[in-house]
Amino acid sequence: MTAAVSAKPWGKEIIPLTSIRGIAAFLVMLHHFRPADAYLNLPLRNFFYKGYLWVDLFFVLSGFVMALTYADPFRKGYSWPQHWDFLTKRIARIYPLYFFVIVAVSFYSLAVFGGYSDTVRPGVNLQNPIIDHVTNLLMISAWGLGSVTIGGPTWSISAEWAAYLLFPVLCSIALFRGRYAAAAAAGIAALAIAGVALSPSFGHAVRSGPLDVFAGATPLPVVRCVAGFTLGLLAYRMQHWAPAAAILRNDWLCFGTFGLVVTMMIAGFHDLLIYPLLPILVASLASVKGIALRFFSLRPLWFLGTISYSLYLTHTQFYAAWPTFHAWAAEIFQRPSLIDLASLLMTYAIALITASLTYYLIEHPGRTILRRVMTRKTLQVAPAV
Repeated sequence: MTAAVSAKPWGKEIIPLTSIRGIAAFLVMLHHFRPADAYLNLPLRNFFYKGYLWVDLFFVLSGFVMALTYADPFRKGYSWPQHWDFLTKRIARIYPLYFFVIVAVSFYSLAVFGGYSDTVRPGVNLQNPIIDHVTNLLMISAWGLGSVTIGGPTWSISAEWAAYLLFPVLCSIALFRGRYAAAAAAGIAALAIAGVALSPSFGHAVRSGPLDVFAGATPLPVVRCVAGFTLGLLAYRMQHWAPAAAILRNDWLCFGTFGLVVTMMIAGFHDLLIYPLLPILVASLASVKGIALRFFSLRPLWFLGTISYSLYLTHTQFYAAWPTFHAWAAEIFQRPSLIDLASLLMTYAIALITASLTYYLIEHPGRTILRRVMTRKTLQVAPAV
């Protein structure tokens, strides 16, 4: 299995994958901050409500990128030093902003409400503050331990941490064994996704659709993530299968798959009918060379992808600001639809500005510093050869 290379202007980064991550993060924000139902016709309402499926695209995309970047050292089998190296790099990548969001939300709850009860967002209600803080800081709050996830979207980071711990095993089955093992992995992942979609709504006050499972009362969020992550690994393997590779390079397959996902959301198709398109979309975006590459390499989309992690983790903290913006808009506009639209646009703008600031002030420098510190410690404890 060789490393994927695409014709692009900026180093080894596969720009369309960065761009689709930005598009997905923006659409998740639209899912959380959507116009009132009274001002949406049915098709658009379906599209907004199904925005949680872009989180599943994150999981598939993560599996693909981890296979591209980190899988090869596990080709010959499990190695703890290699696994530790992988985990330290992932911690450096995700933890600084994750930690900041948890601390900021906790501080807001204490400063504004004096504790963790009867708060409203971005505050958090915790029945067991000590246990909940420990599970969140260890990134295990979404593992079915009954914990409350501090920070909203941080639940998916907890779920993805489980996938990172399982990464060498998943690579062995999905990437480095024969076609029957890969087929079995695909079948198990598909059954897991179906099981999540058909599961009862344990612990969910709001569930927008079958796969919108995120509460930590059960391990279903982890199942949802690991299954999608595995399908991302298999998408990477599919990209390197010669008969599929030629098809995946087709620009119109890429545009068509993305358009079909959007169309099926608008039409209200069941999640289990939309989901199989996600691995195909990711593999195609990583393969295209022509007009699709140029489109998904547009600078605004690339920048949106660059700040996507910050946008995803921080945007829900503006629930408290949304009513304020709505009140400001009401002083300017008379029509309810314009008031709603103006307040949403202000919310989107402040979320994007904040995401840019947290990327440049916290996420990027935090990643650099933590990677240097953890790499130095790893070198210090490594046995002499």
